[in-house]
Amino acid sequence: MATATRKKSAPKAAATKTKELRTVDGRVVPKLRTPITPREDNVLLLPDVANTISAGGIVLPNATDEKPSRAIVCAVGPGLPVNSDPLASLGLKVGDYVIFDPYSGTEYDIEGVKYKITRATNITAVIG
Repeated sequence: MATATRKKSAPKAAATKTKELRTVDGRVVPKLRTPITPREDNVLLLPDVANTISAGGIVLPNATDEKPSRAIVCAVGPGLPVNSDPLASLGLKVGDYVIFDPYSGTEYDIEGVKYKITRATNITAVIG
């Protein structure tokens, strides 16, 4: 009697879905080809653009060049040593939507997108 041998198939790789970061208005935050890790208590932010359409649907002119004060956190540094704690946690994580001081930090154009690197102390609140 011939017995049929079955080939064991390799287990299927689980599809890993990486969660896309999105701004409040639904724009997808671009993935960086070059990973950037801020040092110490610095944070890499993607500032949110100002609304150009009002709640009633009226298109607002770009007359006021107001700097954005809200951003999405793209990368967080490891923290600073505090007392006996080797690295104090910053209390922020990638994907947090934050309010920050718009005149603090340094703006950088990375891969065609304007980012801002600022200290965690310049972030005043986490939204949501």
